[in-house]
Amino acid sequence: MLITLGILIALYIDARIQERQDRTMEREYLQVMSRDLAQISAQLGEYVDYEAQNTRSATAILKWLDDGSGIVDYDAMRGELWAIASRRTLRLVSGGYTDLLSTGNLQLIEDRELRNAILGFFAEASRVQGVIDKNNTKFVDELILPFLLESGVAWSARESGDTIEEMQEASEYLKEAFGSDLSALSSIRSAEPTDPDVRTAIQQLVLFRARVSTIGIVIAGDLKDQAEAIQKMIDEKLAAR
Repeated sequence: MLITLGILIALYIDARIQERQDRTMEREYLQVMSRDLAQISAQLGEYVDYEAQNTRSATAILKWLDDGSGIVDYDAMRGELWAIASRRTLRLVSGGYTDLLSTGNLQLIEDRELRNAILGFFAEASRVQGVIDKNNTKFVDELILPFLLESGVAWSARESGDTIEEMQEASEYLKEAFGSDLSALSSIRSAEPTDPDVRTAIQQLVLFRARVSTIGIVIAGDLKDQAEAIQKMIDEKLAAR
């Protein structure tokens, strides 16, 4: 009887010790997750601001192209064209979440609602990153940037002066480095595309870019709201302990 009671007491003590250890680990994980989500929220906020600026650039370009005068100031437009030809990649990483999954410690988070919210958030984050990557590849890398490079509408090298001289020096440097057969930079030109078809092409591409930007703003903004909501849940749970 005494032996049985002793075993039960030992098991109870072990369980209590394990419970305290689990709650300590849970708290540490939640603290890390809170910091990670704050960083992710900041990243998403920067991305939303970036795409909002691209939307403003696209709007300015469309106004220049459709001001009714029939004259387009391409020099003024070049900076905005290069702006919308850029792109930003989202990589939303949480060391805490990765460790929770890899160690199987996700069950340490006792609150099922919070645990499911964390799982759902990172699943959605993966989907959002995939959408943004696909849009960047299809519209920016494969449509907009090649058009600007090939058409020449975004080059400001038509002026005689330092720009052309520097490009010639660069071409000579590359020929020296890679051989005399290289014709690098020889096709670079600056165009003033007054052709209506070219103007229409620019308008279509700018509209595509604006759509990519607005989609990014919406989905990244929604994800940011989710991150902030989950961080609030975590912080409230930590404060209650």
